Formats: sequence, C-alpha cells, structure tokens
Amino acid sequence: MVLGIDVESCASGLVRRSIALAFLAFPIVALGCGGEGVDDPRGSRIEGTEPGDCEDGADNDADGLFDCADPSCEASPLCGGSGTGGTGGSMLCDGVDCDDQNECTAGTCNPTDGECAYTHVTDGTSCDFEGLPGVCTAGVCEDAMLCAGVDCDDSDQCTQDVCNPMDGQCLYANATDGTACDFGGLPGVCTAGVCEDVGLVFCNNPDAAAPSCSLAGFSRADDSAIRSKLEGCAVAGCHGAGAVTFTMDLATASVEAALAPLSNQIGVNGNPLVDQFYPDCSDMLTKVTDGWGAGQRMPLGGTPWSGAEIDCFRSYLNEIGN
Repeated sequence: MVLGIDVESCASGLVRRSIALAFLAFPIVALGCGGEGVDDPRGSRIEGTEPGDCEDGADNDADGLFDCADPSCEASPLCGGSGTGGTGGSMLCDGVDCDDQNECTAGTCNPTDGECAYTHVTDGTSCDFEGLPGVCTAGVCEDAMLCAGVDCDDSDQCTQDVCNPMDGQCLYANATDGTACDFGGLPGVCTAGVCEDVGLVFCNNPDAAAPSCSLAGFSRADDSAIRSKLEGCAVAGCHGAGAVTFTMDLATASVEAALAPLSNQIGVNGNPLVDQFYPDCSDMLTKVTDGWGAGQRMPLGGTPWSGAEIDCFRSYLNEIGN
C-alpha cells in the first residue's frame, strides 16, 4: 500500500488532500485542521482543563507533552499537585493559600470560584495554646488544662509542690531554708527540704540570723514578759532528788543580770545554760523548746511556750549575747 498526503493549506478552514492509494481496501483516516475532534495547536486548548486530561495518555493541547509531563498538569492531584488541574474544574485554585494559621481548622480551595472554605478538625486534636499544650474544640484551640484536678500535695511542709502544665506531672522543690514548719507540734524550720527542731538547727548554724520578735516585753528595754515566763519555770519538782539545781535571781534589776551567772553553768545537754557566744545553743532555750538532749520540756507541768514566745526568747538571748 502506498499512502501519500499533501496538505496544501488550513488557513481557510478547508483541507485539500491528494491521496494516492495503491490498495483501496486499506482504511482511510481523515486528517484535518481545527475541525471537530482535532486540537488546533494555534487555539486556546490547555491540558488539564477537561476531566481526565492529565491521565488519558493524549497530547490534548498538541504541544508535544503528555499528561503529567505537561506543565499545565503540575498542579493536578493526579500529578502530585494540590490544585484542580485535570479534574475537570478550572485552575482558579492555583497559587491560592488557604492556611488561616489556625491549627484547629482545615482550609481547602473551591475549584469553582477559587475561594477558601474551612472546616473544623476533629475535636481533641492537639494544638499549641500560647506555648502550652492545647486541644481543639469546635475549631478553637483551648488550654488542655493538664493540671486540672491534679493534687501535688505531698504533705511535706518543706517542699514546694507544683503541677507542670506541660505534662500534668508534679514537681517538687525544697522550700527556702528557714521557712517555718511544725516539728511535731513544736517550732521547726526547713533545712534542705526537711523540717527540723528550730533549736537544733540554729545551734548547728550559729551564723544564722536571729528571728524577729513581734511580742512586747522581750527586749533589753522591756523584759517584763520574759521575766514572767521565766518565773513560770520556778516550780516545785522541776529537779528530782540528787539533781543539780541552778539558781536564777529574778529579784535583780534586769533579766539580763539574772542570766549572766548562768553562762558559766553547763546544762544537761552539755551546753551552757546561757551561751554568750552561741546564744542559739543555750540549754535554757533548748529546754523550753522541746527538751532536746535530756529531760522533759519546760516548764514542767505548765503550759508550753508558743512558737512566737520561743522566737522572742531566742531573739533576746542573741541581743544580750552580742
């Protein structure tokens, strides 16, 4: 078979053909220019504007490039893009950014008008709530409140208990040294996260600052309250038979003068009754605090001194010892 084709002109829209056939039984394929069913390279046809364009294996715009190899199909989901090329819609969404900076919404471009539409992500989806863990609820990121209902109290007066809002876990840190605490019903002080007997702690740390006193009558200028408290210690039965008894003369002009002779007397815990150099180690202070070292807390059989009174006595001993 011999098939010859001579295309003279397509300018008028008419096709002139000269066909020589050696074998008339061979099917004749009509060729044309710009006619129905034939893409005109000079026309406005663009690959990807009709359904299936980017997957039909055809060069729909006659540019020598097929399907995803044609730049016009790059935006098509069929070619790994995020636009609408090749789906039958227009290219109105090409280059449209629907990110509204909201983690709790999903934005998509409508290929019919190029406008963005937003839907809520699934409730409970994690999000960033101002640097804290959050959860999406009805399209809004809210505080996950991981510490809600979390009880971090470890019943330790000498620790600072907090809940970490990042994970809802409890964190514990030592309270500041010197923080007041209850030492078995007696005045205590926090040291390295442990509540200890205030007398013992300050005796072991002689450079610690003396507490302030908020009560009247516990100073050199006015020792009336401390005189009354010390007189309460002079009761019968304080010392058993054979025990050493120390004399304190409160008839003198001042409590300070009455306490002066006791600086040379050693108490039952091995420290001076009134320690001029380390007032916090004075045996008298220890005895009214908790009886640490030996014996019972003073005054024997009487009302124990309050924490404020003990602090004021300690403050007074530091005042007269310096």
